[in-house]
Amino acid sequence: MRGSGTGKADTDRYRIIRPSKPLYSAYVEAPAVYDGPFRKSLRYKGHDYHAPCVVHVTICTHHRQPLFGAVNAAGLRLNAAGQVVADALRAIHADRDGIGLDTCLVMPDHLHAIIVLGANPPSS
Repeated sequence: MRGSGTGKADTDRYRIIRPSKPLYSAYVEAPAVYDGPFRKSLRYKGHDYHAPCVVHVTICTHHRQPLFGAVNAAGLRLNAAGQVVADALRAIHADRDGIGLDTCLVMPDHLHAIIVLGANPPSS
């Protein structure tokens, strides 16, 4: 009965179905075996990654913004942020055992460092 005004026909037509299980749970069970795509390993198969080594690191600022200082006619001038970065790099061997800094260079928009990883790296 459509439009009778009693409302009975409307409730029969649009029944509320309640699920037997909750629609969501706060805890999600992880699958026992991961079957998604795997990323290819970037490690060289013949290299011993536990052996002492020397690593060259270059880190650039976001959009190469000159956050660490400026270069003018007199040369490179580091600002406060650049000085903090340079001091942190030079103190890297004091914070952790087995890591040392051979040399580093802080530029206005990037930095270079040669880091020695191993049992007894030289302290600079």
